[in-house]
Amino acid sequence: MFGIVGIIRLIVNVIFYVVEVLLLFRFILIFFAANLSGTFAQWIMANSASLVAPFKNIFSTLHIGAFVIDFTVLLALFVYLLIGQLIMRVLYYFEFPRDREL
Repeated sequence: MFGIVGIIRLIVNVIFYVVEVLLLFRFILIFFAANLSGTFAQWIMANSASLVAPFKNIFSTLHIGAFVIDFTVLLALFVYLLIGQLIMRVLYYFEFPRDREL
């Protein structure tokens, strides 16, 4: 059913899905100024810290009342989404070489 490239595409898709979900949860926790001493919040923050680290100090955070918008996390979400889509596109061309249309 799946060729080797199809399996690789599936694995890459799952990996980037997990990355995006971790970053989305991080953004939500920061946005609502959640209590970060909880086990789940600590786990999300610890596991997503390395994903956000390359983008630190590019943008500052914006405080609107009780809400906090962390543009660093939004940038990371956008960049990982683009990288994931680029990898999926390249793998698609390896899987279906005759369907190349520019």
